[in-house]
Amino acid sequence: MFKTVRLRRTDGRHEVMDVGRGVAVLGILWFNIYLFALPFEAMVIPMIWGEHNTLNQLVWDFTAGGIAGVMRGMFSILFGASAMLLLSRAERVADQVADIDRYFRRLLWLIVFGAVHAYLLIWPHDILYAYGLLGMLIFPFRHVSSRKLIAIAVIMIIGSSIFTSQNVEELGEARGQMEDTLSDEDRKRLRREEPLVDGLDDFSLFDLPNGALESLVHLASATNETAEASQQQFDEEYNEFIERLTAEVTTRQMGYIGNFLAMAPESFQQQTTEMMTNHLLDIGAFLLIGMVLFRSGFFIGQWSEVSYVKLALVGYAVGVTLGVLTRLDVPDSALHKPLADFVTQYGFDLRRISLALANFALVAIIVTRGWLRMIRHSLAACGRMALSLYIAQTVTCNLLFMGFGLALFGEVEHYQLAIASLALTIVQMVLAPLLLARFEQGPLESLLKRLLNWGAPANFDTMRDVDMAVPDARQSAKSSLHTITHKNRS
Repeated sequence: MFKTVRLRRTDGRHEVMDVGRGVAVLGILWFNIYLFALPFEAMVIPMIWGEHNTLNQLVWDFTAGGIAGVMRGMFSILFGASAMLLLSRAERVADQVADIDRYFRRLLWLIVFGAVHAYLLIWPHDILYAYGLLGMLIFPFRHVSSRKLIAIAVIMIIGSSIFTSQNVEELGEARGQMEDTLSDEDRKRLRREEPLVDGLDDFSLFDLPNGALESLVHLASATNETAEASQQQFDEEYNEFIERLTAEVTTRQMGYIGNFLAMAPESFQQQTTEMMTNHLLDIGAFLLIGMVLFRSGFFIGQWSEVSYVKLALVGYAVGVTLGVLTRLDVPDSALHKPLADFVTQYGFDLRRISLALANFALVAIIVTRGWLRMIRHSLAACGRMALSLYIAQTVTCNLLFMGFGLALFGEVEHYQLAIASLALTIVQMVLAPLLLARFEQGPLESLLKRLLNWGAPANFDTMRDVDMAVPDARQSAKSSLHTITHKNRS
């Protein structure tokens, strides 16, 4: 029933990598669109935003539990695998300097693309800049054994979990307190007429959800304060909360210059402070995992089919379980509370890894079995022009939600954004194959190839890599595998 498989290659490309990249670039929009369209605090507490409470909550639970972080993790794993592919190839050719030159040129241009994306296209959460920078940092790890790479990745993931656990805990507390405090009548008043509701000013400490504000969690336990002092502190915190929501909506509905000036500091923070405290550990760990997977032959069919099936089953079992647990209200008892806190705070990265690996394994199974031919073809086309689609998503969302476009920021609900994501996914899956049937590459892939060739030696060959999926990848993998022995397999 099961056998060792060879994943399909078309015109020198590995279909599983193209399809996996297509899934990632399409799926990442399903989370990013909320960042484009809603204030952050309204995004993570959907019950106060819009009129369809249950539907909005279900949509957000699916997004937060099954998509958030997973697609970026898939991108990062693929980038690490592609880096290993290109670097292993460079060691087999006579002119190693030329191939390594190509590798670093590409990373430098990704940094430029990322800066333009973050600042000029007003998307602080860009990932290209991080890939360009971290792609350089993983270069010295190309000869490190797989066991050591896994150990380093585990340490980095633990560090990332510690850094991010406090934010996850605060969001969970706010959400839980909100659900426990709001009555149906309060929710209706909070969602009346406009997403940013008109009736908020009429609430007091005793009939508005104190869990909506992080500080009110602590306020609830301040038993030594008088009712008047509590009310005054609440009013101050609550007014700040409303001001933040209002200011964010007002800013995003301004013109291009206003948005540029408002978002530039966040872009700077993401590419400096956040790079060191978050992205270095988070993305870096997934890059190393991708390098190990490439060495193991995962992306080129050197695993048995039963291994892919087992990975998919285990990955989905762990990932879905953690995703569900992080979205459920666990009884506050001595037995359940510690487990619930641990899963909420530290299960995020384990969920991401499990679902990302399961997704890749499922893609490998589908490709091997020859299932869903038309869908595979569309996804592979999306993967081949992932850079163009990723930037196009930003441009499209800016035109939909920013003030220099349709100015829909703060005017839509979670379920409507899910519908928009589905529509945009279908459009991309239809257009990508049509564009590649007409042109060799996507527009930005073509631009990147030209930039790689700019100022290069006359014999500099850039035809072999824009996404690092080169024709002779299988031989590259075998060469890389030859450098590690069975004792280093992981």
